[in-house]
Amino acid sequence: VFSPVLQQVRHKTVSRLGRRQHWRFGVLAHKGRWYYRFHKMIGKANWQRYVERFQPPRKLEAVQRITFTTKPTPTTHKRATEWVVALPKGIASATNADQVLNCWVRHRHKKYKSPFYFLMALKRLTEVGGCDPSDWRFRLIVTRLRPAMRRVLNKP
Repeated sequence: VFSPVLQQVRHKTVSRLGRRQHWRFGVLAHKGRWYYRFHKMIGKANWQRYVERFQPPRKLEAVQRITFTTKPTPTTHKRATEWVVALPKGIASATNADQVLNCWVRHRHKKYKSPFYFLMALKRLTEVGGCDPSDWRFRLIVTRLRPAMRRVLNKP
């Protein structure tokens, strides 16, 4: 059984069906971009007027490709994802609107948040007695929520 707040949010579809020539370039959003030393995307328009601006580096850099690791170290991963627990815990333990807003500001720089977190913060703000609508911290929540509001079914 899901939370009533979670049931009100439509889920985004991550589909690449509309992309042209998916059989040639692949269905993923970024395929093969991790190493491409020229200034033109492969598969985009033609190469007739292309001017090569690539300055060939020394032998060592030309031969050794720079590949970035896709997985962080366990400590880095833990620190990067602990906001998922810390934000709801901080919002739930807040006793006034100032604490709710400060908790949101503390975690505002973290990755994309689903509308569930925004609605949870707004719900807690109403439970603790509301806040001043002109407060910059409140506007930070509301302006980030605006693009996702079309996916929320029962708006508060």
